[in-house]
This record gives sequence, C-alpha cells and structure tokens, in this order.
Amino acid sequence: MKKPIALLCLILFKGILPYAQIPELTVQTTSPVVGDAVTYQYCSVEGVTNGTTGEQQVWDFSDLKDSTASIEYEYVNPRQTPYANTFAAANIARVSKPGYDSAYEYYQSGSSSIYEVGNVFSTNPETFPHFKVILKYPFTYNSFFSDTVSQLSPGYQSPIVGRDTLFADGYGTLQLPTQTFTNVLRVKYIDDGSTNQPWSGIPATMHRRTVQYLYFVPGFHGPVLNITEQQIQYTYYFGVMLPLNRFRRISYAKDAVLPIQVTSFKGVIEKNNIRLYWTTTTELNTDYFNMQRGVDGLHFLNIGKVYASNLVNGSSYVFNDANAVANHSVLYYRIQEIDKDGKYYYSEIRQIKMNRALWVIKTYPNPVQKTLQVVSQGEPLIEMLDLYNAVGILVKRFHDINSGKTFDLSALAHGLYLLQGYNKGRKISMTFIKE
Repeated sequence: MKKPIALLCLILFKGILPYAQIPELTVQTTSPVVGDAVTYQYCSVEGVTNGTTGEQQVWDFSDLKDSTASIEYEYVNPRQTPYANTFAAANIARVSKPGYDSAYEYYQSGSSSIYEVGNVFSTNPETFPHFKVILKYPFTYNSFFSDTVSQLSPGYQSPIVGRDTLFADGYGTLQLPTQTFTNVLRVKYIDDGSTNQPWSGIPATMHRRTVQYLYFVPGFHGPVLNITEQQIQYTYYFGVMLPLNRFRRISYAKDAVLPIQVTSFKGVIEKNNIRLYWTTTTELNTDYFNMQRGVDGLHFLNIGKVYASNLVNGSSYVFNDANAVANHSVLYYRIQEIDKDGKYYYSEIRQIKMNRALWVIKTYPNPVQKTLQVVSQGEPLIEMLDLYNAVGILVKRFHDINSGKTFDLSALAHGLYLLQGYNKGRKISMTFIKE
C-alpha cells in the first residue's frame, strides 16, 4: 500500500529557534493542487529515531545522511493520465518520476478531506473500493481520525481489509539537513490490513502494518519529512507464524524552502472587482508573480502578472481582478511566485465568498456595424442603460433591459461609444466601436 501524501508550508529561520505555535492543517494549506511539484531525498535509516511526542518539541534530524536515491512528484489533472477512466472519481493525480513508488496515484480532494482512490505501478491498477483516507480537515494537535479501508491489489487473491488511523501527536520545530521549520505538526499514520493469501501454496493469513510519521508545516503541499516503517507477517491456518518481514524508509522534501515569504495574502470585494493584497519579506531572486484564479480550489488559470520589487525587506502589492468570473458563489485565488532562475512556488489559497453574484455586461460584436447584442451576466435585468458618444454627450437612454437584447445602431455615426449600465445601486461601463 502506498504512503499517503501530506502537505505543508515552509518557513526558514536561522539562529535562535522561535517558540512554535499550534499548527492547523486545512484544505487550503495542505491539500495539493494541479501544478504542484516536489522532490524527496531518501536517507540512510541507521541510527535515526522516529522523534518524540508532545508540545513544543525540537526534532533534530539535521544529521540525516542522503542516499543516492530521490524521487520527484508532480500533481496533474487526472484526465491527462493514461488511467483516467479507471479512477473516474479522482480529481487530482500524482505522477512520480523516476523511483520505486507508484507511477500514478489518484486522489479525491474535497473541502474536508483527501482520499486515495487507487494507484498504478507499472501497468497493474490497485484500487480502493472503500477509499483510503489521507487526511481530514481541520487537523491540529491531538486531532484523531479512524476509518475502514479495503484494497484490491495485484497478486492477492482476496481484498486487503483493515483500518487506517491518524493522530496528531506532537508539534514544534523541525531541523533538517538543509533548513529549519517552525509551526510543524507531526501526524502518526497507522495502516493495518489483512487478507487470506497462500504462502508457498499453503493457506495462510497475511497481516500488514505500516506506520508513518509525517511532519507537516501548513502551506506547503507535501510532507517535509516522512518516516515509514512496515512489517508483514504470514500465519498458516494451523497456527505457525513465519518470520516478520520488515523495512524502514526515510525521505525529506528537498529544496523546499520558499525564497520569498508571503506574510499576508487577502482578497476583498470592492464594487464590481476583487482586489488582492499581499506583503512579502526577504525577497531573493524573485522575478514576478502570476496571479491565478480558480472556481474549484484545484485548477487555476493565470489572470495577470505583477513584477517583484526585489527589496531586501520585502514589499506590499495590490492586484485588481476586474474580470472576475460571474455566476460563481465562491472564487479561489493563489499567487505563483516565479524566480529569475525559472523555479516557481505557490502561496496559500484564498477563498472569496460572493455576497452576491458579480455583475458583468458584454457586447457583441465589437466593433459593430448594425446590430449590437447586450448580455448581462450575474443579473438578469439592467435597470437603466445609457449610451454616450466619444465627447460625453448622452445619445440614448434605455430602461429595464433584459439580458440578450439587441439594438439597431445602424443610424449611429461611426466612432467610439460608451455604455453605462445601472442595477441595484451598481454601475458598470464598457466601450464599443461603431463602424
């Protein structure tokens, strides 16, 4: 069974270790989104403990010794993968290259949880008829969750059934070979499963127990440290137990520190626009920010670009989204920070709940020769519509215009015109050209 993905945010501190606050994992800070990528470095397990439990821990893994193996993960739209139809319930997929984990892992990410739907190693699908829980939200110190799981795996004659248990048993500061993180939450993940499976042709029961110690920092999409222990025990039906098969594996997120720290990021509705505000500290090698918008919290499109100030002490920024999508009650925003060397990183996701639908008026065609169609999105009726010429003279006023109405403008002189629509105290303007 494959290890769960966990996710987190990284902040680099030097010198004296700060006092850690109690972290909380949420879907915005922890679940992966399409476009995320991370590389994990495998390490020697010799002499390495799992870490301690409790409050205000200082976990020192700074002496981890890198092995020669590493693995890179990228999160993509499942429809872009060859097994999309097999895992139709998934809305995000993780692709590994290269390595000895699954080539494809499929997940269902929602507002309160993330589950694994299945995975494919080589060409053999492994499915979970009862999806495998990865994380529940919100999750903080002393949070607990347990759920049953069933798994259909290649090579096994019957399903592996069991229970997965998650328990956040500590928080504090984590020291790795490359960086130090505060605000770290450790989640102990126990996966118990068993099935009837012959051994050397003799009927037997296989029991597998996997324990993972996952270290999270809210905001970065992937665990910064993953310590995995697994043991497999076969028991013959007549009571004889075969020797335990054990293995242990340790990996940490490599090059995961953001060279820029976004200390605040918020969005507010102002009139008919959405304005995004954010501040940064320690801008190093930053080129620009791609502003991104989505309607489901998973898939995002670029909507604008803001160039970085590259000030040593950071800066404050504002971006105005004047073309926010109408007819959506919730919009999602994030910032993609692009470095001068081409590397990129993502901010946390911000959710904007619309008290009322955004109002957008569009005209077709533009330029127009004779008939102009006016479409109102977000409001079915335009209470009043004023038409002005290029010198600001009111040419015509219309009342109670239904969306989609057409106007005969063949008598208008050629030139630039302004339309101003009014509805429920709001005003919106757009221009068109009469040919």
